[in-house]
Amino acid sequence: MLAQQIPVDRLPLPEAARLEAEARELATRAAEFLAALPQTMDHIEWYVAVPLVPMGVISLLYGYRVFKGVVMVYSAVLGAAAGWWLAATQFSQPHLAWVGGLIGAAVMALLAWPLVRYFVCFWGAVAGGLAGWAVARAVGGEHAMLIAVVGGSLAGLILAGVVFRVMIVVTTSVIGAHLAVFGAASLLLAEPHLGGLLREHLASNRYLFPLMVAVPALFGVVYQFWRGEDRDAKDDDGKEE
Repeated sequence: MLAQQIPVDRLPLPEAARLEAEARELATRAAEFLAALPQTMDHIEWYVAVPLVPMGVISLLYGYRVFKGVVMVYSAVLGAAAGWWLAATQFSQPHLAWVGGLIGAAVMALLAWPLVRYFVCFWGAVAGGLAGWAVARAVGGEHAMLIAVVGGSLAGLILAGVVFRVMIVVTTSVIGAHLAVFGAASLLLAEPHLGGLLREHLASNRYLFPLMVAVPALFGVVYQFWRGEDRDAKDDDGKEE
C-alpha cells in the first residue's frame, strides 16, 4: 500500500531551518537597533544625560589612573539597567523597578572590584563593538553593521587579554567618548533650535556622529599616553599594574 503523500507546504519546518530563521530574525532586529542607536539620544532624560558628561570626560582623560573605579561605575550602570529591566518587565513589578536597579548596580559593582581584569576584557569587547559600529556607520554599511560590531567586539576582547594596559587606555577613551557625546548631544537635542539643527545634520551626514565620538576618543588615547597614565598608575601595593 502506497503511503499517503503529504503536500510539501504542510511538512513541518526542520529544526535546523527553524533555528536559522530565528537567527536571521534576531540578526535583523539587532542590525535595526544598531542603525537607530543615535536616535536613542532623543529619549535620554536630562537627569541621566547630565552625569554622563562628567563621567565620560573623567573616563576619557584619566581612565587608566582610576580604571578600577571607572570599571566599577560602568558595571554598576549596566547592572542598574539590567535590574531595572528585569523588575519592570520579567517580574511585572514596575513600581519596584528602582529596587531592581539598586540591587543590580550593587551586585555588578561588587563583582567588578575583585574581578576587574575580567571586567576590563568585557568592556574592551564593548569598546571594540562600539568602534566597529562607528566605522560601519561612517562607510554606510548598515547591512554589515552587525558583522562589524561582532568583529570589533572579538578584537577588543582578544586585545584586552594580550595588551591589558594599552586596552585600558583605549577602552576608557572609547567608552568615555561615547558617554560624554551621548550626554551632551541629549542635552542639546532638548533645546528646540540647536536640537533641530543637530537632528538635521545627523540625518543628512552619516560621517557626523562617528566623528563626534572618534575625535574625542582619539584625543583621550593620545592624552593618556602623553601623560604616561599607562606607566604611572599603580595598584594599592605600590606595584605597577
